[in-house]
Amino acid sequence: MRYDTPAIIAAIQAAVVAANEADALDPEDGGTCNMDSAYLRVKGMQQKQAQEIIDAVKPVTVVLQDYSWHGRVLMILHSHGQANRRARMCEAAYKSLTASGLPCGQYLQMD
Repeated sequence: MRYDTPAIIAAIQAAVVAANEADALDPEDGGTCNMDSAYLRVKGMQQKQAQEIIDAVKPVTVVLQDYSWHGRVLMILHSHGQANRRARMCEAAYKSLTASGLPCGQYLQMD
């Protein structure tokens, strides 16, 4: 399945801006360490198209992952800190992705 690459790139870039803005408002980082990340659902996306997107958004780290619960996703691994700070950045990125209209979600995991 072929996805709209420019729309995905723009959505990821906007999500990173939103995450950075949330971080600038409150860099407090107490709480439990976590691996929280926002993602885009990309069922059926080919590795070649994913790589185009990954290359276009560098230096932001995006990886193509397959999960039994979440399916095939482009995981956006952009955050600072390790606890509340990461959670706030994830939430802001997720809200931005939701606003883009693309199918998305959050990967939430305590360390």
